[in-house]
Amino acid sequence: MFLILLNIMILLIVVFFIVKKRLNLLENLFIFMIQEFLITSYFSVLYINLKVWKITESHELFIIFRLYEIITIPLLHLTYFNLLVTIKSRLTKLIFTILFVAILYGVEFLLVKGKVIHYNEWHFWQSLLIISFVLLISYLLQLSFKQVLRKEGI
Repeated sequence: MFLILLNIMILLIVVFFIVKKRLNLLENLFIFMIQEFLITSYFSVLYINLKVWKITESHELFIIFRLYEIITIPLLHLTYFNLLVTIKSRLTKLIFTILFVAILYGVEFLLVKGKVIHYNEWHFWQSLLIISFVLLISYLLQLSFKQVLRKEGI
């Protein structure tokens, strides 16, 4: 299971580097920074403070969780925001966003099925809600940062 999860994460990282970046370098760095802050804070609250998630004791699977937390999710968000710029229709953007949330939940579901994460009084809809909320916050912050960059002439 370790190798399967590791290969999926490597595949997602390769996809990130293949996709052409449409956003400014500063916007990409800002989104990555925001994602690191939001995701690491969110996960630490869930499994350290609230104890609604239990992370595996296995060292190999814990490494998988850390790669998921620190690299995979922020890069997936960066890929999402870079692809979102290329989409013109609102309906297509909505469908793409729903698909992206499903992909993020699918990756988390793989970690649950792979016994990396164990839910304690946590339900799948709560993960979907948090993923959507983090995506919304990230989008609003990205739009506000884009306005700041425009005012600065970048």
